[in-house]
Amino acid sequence: MKKIILAFFIIALILTAFLVKNTFVKEKTWPHVEIIPANREIKIIIASDIHFLASDLLEPRSSFHQEIKRGDGKMPHYSTQILAAFLDEVIRVKPAALILSGDITFNGEKRSHVELAQYLKKVREEGIPVLVIPGNHDINIPNTYLFSNNGRKPVPNISERDFWELYSPLGAIDAVSFDKSSLSYVYQLSEDLQIMMIDTSQYEKGMVKTGGRINEKTLAWMEKNLSKAKKSGISVITVTHHSLLPHSSLFTSDFTLENYPQVLNILEKYGVLVNLSGHIHIQHIIRANEIDGIYDIATSSLTVYPDHYGILDINTDKSILYTANTVNVSKYAANTGIDDENLLNFDKYSFEFMSQTTFYKIRERLAQFNISVEEKTAMIDFVQMLNVHYFAGIPLEITVEDKIYKLWSEYFPSGFHTRYLNSILKENDTQSTTLFIPSARKREQGFGQ
Repeated sequence: MKKIILAFFIIALILTAFLVKNTFVKEKTWPHVEIIPANREIKIIIASDIHFLASDLLEPRSSFHQEIKRGDGKMPHYSTQILAAFLDEVIRVKPAALILSGDITFNGEKRSHVELAQYLKKVREEGIPVLVIPGNHDINIPNTYLFSNNGRKPVPNISERDFWELYSPLGAIDAVSFDKSSLSYVYQLSEDLQIMMIDTSQYEKGMVKTGGRINEKTLAWMEKNLSKAKKSGISVITVTHHSLLPHSSLFTSDFTLENYPQVLNILEKYGVLVNLSGHIHIQHIIRANEIDGIYDIATSSLTVYPDHYGILDINTDKSILYTANTVNVSKYAANTGIDDENLLNFDKYSFEFMSQTTFYKIRERLAQFNISVEEKTAMIDFVQMLNVHYFAGIPLEITVEDKIYKLWSEYFPSGFHTRYLNSILKENDTQSTTLFIPSARKREQGFGQ
């Protein structure tokens, strides 16, 4: 009897999977995407850490508006307008694919996911596949809220299955390989180029983690697909939410993949062209080693100043040009008749908002100490300037000899902010908004090294 019940249970699971898959097919009313022929130039757009919050989850008189000003620079109160402006630019450029590398919602609210998927559907209807992986703010989040005028009110989150059902019809459903132990997949963009979307988040129900890790089964799946691609002469670009490499000497735990040396070894073994990531919210590029190591490009958060997204121009020889672009929210606002002055002058507003969040944090810290008003002002201005440029991926000519830096070192020799400034100065020698990666053949000839 038990065997019969088990058999019926298995049949039911298979039938459910079949019905779900065919439901996706029936819902796909948008244009079919053909695989691009080999040896063609390809343009890809990537955005990370959108942290989209559904428009009805933040009410106008909610105290959360004040909390945001003391946050990490995210602007969920304008995430709808930023997203709309960004997707308008995507549709205008019409890349071969749009990649979203996780933390696509503010904190995993179901209503945010549903609304976001509807926006992305417009991109897919234009014939642009949308390739999505989750971040640590997307699945099984225990604290999802409506920020009402009367305080926070719990709202539903989503599961791993919900995520797949919402986003896979936009692109992932057409993948050539699926990982059974995660939401990872391989998308065949052209005859000689694949995009490997790797799920690095740890979102087991009830124990969502900030840090990322690729489990052993997924690593085996990756290696199998990368080996097959290499034998077939197909180049591969990988995408992760968490960083493949340490982008900061201070922020490593919870930001860089816990098993990144193992992952790095696999990617370099099979000649992956580049890894694209996010999570850390700074615009930053780093290389595994100076000679022939793989690059990890962290595109900063779309809703944090300077509201970057990345454009990858891939040449026929598989050399790559990466460029960080700023979303033109002001142009979108003007074209759509929006009269909000913040949106009509959004570059200025976004910069000032980011500076303001830094100001509040530093002011509260310095208030506890007997420091003159003039020195406090100089110290705050210094960190504001350094911080906004750091997030933007633009270096400043500042050293440990700077007189304001010396004030921080004097008053807080081992404090967090001094250590933070030290970490910025260590990574402040190169810009991270553009990068040209020569083809493998040119690298062998010493070009661009």
